[in-house]
Amino acid sequence: MLVEKVLTSGRLKEALEPWVPKRAADLARRVRTRNMRRPPPLPPELRAVLLENFRDDIDKTAGLIGRDLSAWLRSG
Repeated sequence: MLVEKVLTSGRLKEALEPWVPKRAADLARRVRTRNMRRPPPLPPELRAVLLENFRDDIDKTAGLIGRDLSAWLRSG
Protein backbone atom coordinates (compact mmCIF):
# COMPACT_ATOMS: atom_id res chain seq x y z
CA MET A 1 0.00 0.00 0.00
CA LEU A 2 2.85 2.37 0.69
CA VAL A 3 4.25 1.71 -2.77
CA GLU A 4 0.79 2.41 -4.25
CA LYS A 5 0.64 5.76 -2.41
CA VAL A 6 4.10 6.74 -3.60
CA LEU A 7 3.29 5.79 -7.19
CA THR A 8 -0.04 7.61 -7.26
CA SER A 9 0.48 10.61 -4.96
CA GLY A 10 1.97 13.46 -6.96
CA ARG A 11 3.33 15.38 -3.97
CA LEU A 12 4.78 12.35 -2.23
CA LYS A 13 6.26 11.02 -5.47
CA GLU A 14 7.82 14.43 -6.16
CA ALA A 15 9.35 14.61 -2.68
CA LEU A 16 10.82 11.10 -2.83
CA GLU A 17 11.91 11.08 -6.47
CA PRO A 18 15.40 12.53 -5.84
CA TRP A 19 16.04 9.90 -3.14
CA VAL A 20 14.76 6.77 -4.89
CA PRO A 21 16.97 5.24 -7.57
CA LYS A 22 15.31 5.15 -10.99
CA ARG A 23 15.79 1.37 -11.25
CA ALA A 24 13.94 0.85 -7.95
CA ALA A 25 11.09 3.14 -9.02
CA ASP A 26 10.82 1.37 -12.38
CA LEU A 27 10.76 -2.02 -10.67
CA ALA A 28 8.01 -0.86 -8.31
CA ARG A 29 5.95 0.37 -11.27
CA ARG A 30 6.40 -2.95 -13.12
CA VAL A 31 5.39 -4.96 -10.05
CA ARG A 32 2.33 -2.74 -9.55
CA THR A 33 1.31 -3.13 -13.20
CA ARG A 34 1.80 -6.89 -13.10
CA ASN A 35 -0.31 -7.16 -9.92
CA MET A 36 -3.14 -5.15 -11.50
CA ARG A 37 -3.64 -7.60 -14.38
CA ARG A 38 -6.64 -9.90 -14.35
CA PRO A 39 -5.78 -13.50 -13.54
CA PRO A 40 -6.52 -16.12 -16.19
CA PRO A 41 -9.94 -17.76 -15.82
CA LEU A 42 -10.16 -20.87 -13.68
CA PRO A 43 -11.22 -23.89 -15.74
CA PRO A 44 -14.81 -24.89 -14.77
CA GLU A 45 -13.78 -28.48 -14.01
CA LEU A 46 -11.08 -27.35 -11.60
CA ARG A 47 -13.45 -24.85 -9.96
CA ALA A 48 -16.00 -27.64 -9.38
CA VAL A 49 -13.35 -29.88 -7.78
CA LEU A 50 -12.08 -27.06 -5.55
CA LEU A 51 -15.60 -26.11 -4.46
CA GLU A 52 -16.36 -29.69 -3.54
CA ASN A 53 -13.11 -30.03 -1.57
CA PHE A 54 -13.46 -26.72 0.30
CA ARG A 55 -17.25 -26.39 0.72
CA ASP A 56 -17.18 -27.43 4.41
CA ASP A 57 -14.24 -25.13 5.14
CA ILE A 58 -16.01 -22.20 3.50
CA ASP A 59 -19.17 -22.88 5.54
CA LYS A 60 -17.14 -23.12 8.77
CA THR A 61 -15.25 -19.93 7.95
CA ALA A 62 -18.52 -18.10 7.28
CA GLY A 63 -19.76 -19.17 10.71
CA LEU A 64 -16.55 -18.14 12.43
CA ILE A 65 -16.41 -14.66 10.92
CA GLY A 66 -20.15 -14.09 10.88
CA ARG A 67 -20.32 -13.30 7.17
CA ASP A 68 -22.23 -14.76 4.27
CA LEU A 69 -19.75 -16.47 1.95
CA SER A 70 -22.36 -18.19 -0.23
CA ALA A 71 -21.11 -16.22 -3.25
CA TRP A 72 -17.92 -18.29 -3.01
CA LEU A 73 -19.99 -21.43 -3.52
CA ARG A 74 -21.80 -20.33 -6.67
CA SER A 75 -20.67 -21.43 -10.10
CA GLY A 76 -19.04 -18.98 -12.46
